Amino acid sequence: MNALLSLIVLIFSAVFTFFYWAAFVLLAILTGRKLSMAFHRAMAHFWASFILKLFRIRVTIQGLEHLGEAKRRIIIVNHQSNLEILWPCLILPQNYFAIGKKEILYIPFFNLLWWASRMVLIDRKNKDSALQTMQAVKVRLLSEDSSLLVAPEGTRARHGELLPFKKGAFRLAEETGVPIYPVVASGAGICMPKGALLPMPGEIYVRCLEPIETSAWTLEALEKEMYGKVLTEEEHAEVDKYGRLLTDEERAALAKKAEEEAEAAKLAEEEAAQLAKEEAEKKAAQEKAEQEAEAARKKTVEDPDPGTTRLEWLKAAKILPEDAE
Repeated sequence: MNALLSLIVLIFSAVFTFFYWAAFVLLAILTGRKLSMAFHRAMAHFWASFILKLFRIRVTIQGLEHLGEAKRRIIIVNHQSNLEILWPCLILPQNYFAIGKKEILYIPFFNLLWWASRMVLIDRKNKDSALQTMQAVKVRLLSEDSSLLVAPEGTRARHGELLPFKKGAFRLAEETGVPIYPVVASGAGICMPKGALLPMPGEIYVRCLEPIETSAWTLEALEKEMYGKVLTEEEHAEVDKYGRLLTDEERAALAKKAEEEAEAAKLAEEEAAQLAKEEAEKKAAQEKAEQEAEAARKKTVEDPDPGTTRLEWLKAAKILPEDAE
């Protein structure tokens, strides 16, 4: 019975969400995406509150006063669950935008909603594209009294874990001097663990911490704060590729894997060379056999042996086909 009720609630919430945000998308299209973020914030707050109540998930928030007025800030939140689509809507400041993964493009309807909301997509796998996106984010952050909402872990962590932070938001704070407002949530990973299809009733605790001033940050100080040292060129490349510094064990494993791949590539190259050699030898033997056969044919035509029959001579001279009798 509980499973059936949960399924009914899920279907209802999905239908409600679709028509609720479809109306917003339609309004955004009709107004040329010029709807105020205050209007979007009000819609998001009502929707999130309603859906969370449907699933009997209570959200307790502390320190919300830190996010009250419209101002430039970078809000960073931890990422545990798909419920991060919901509870952050309850703490949104008056003017804000968010950064999401490029993969959102491939989620039907949600991609259209993201576009209508004037949110930002970033391709983390393309360094040049990601840098251009962050530059556009920087311009928008400085030109508007906006708050940027970002999850620096980049992907969902298991409940109780905190994944290494990607440096984009912190580099942005260092370059702009915009303060960072940390928001820490717990319980979302219990209510809806990674991989779960349905949320479970429970409670999410959200703490909006005091801001961290970044106006005096330098790149070297930021690296020391995040990694405990100033990074080398090789370590910068490592962070750009993996989003963090690797452990010695991970580097050893990658080196071993690279060595194995190089050995496999070498073996494959040697096998390909051997096959090419055998093919060349086979072709040369075939050409030699054809040349010998041609020489024998010409000899039969030009200087036939006494025992050569008329039929053999006619075949050698190609007057008659080879299968003639």
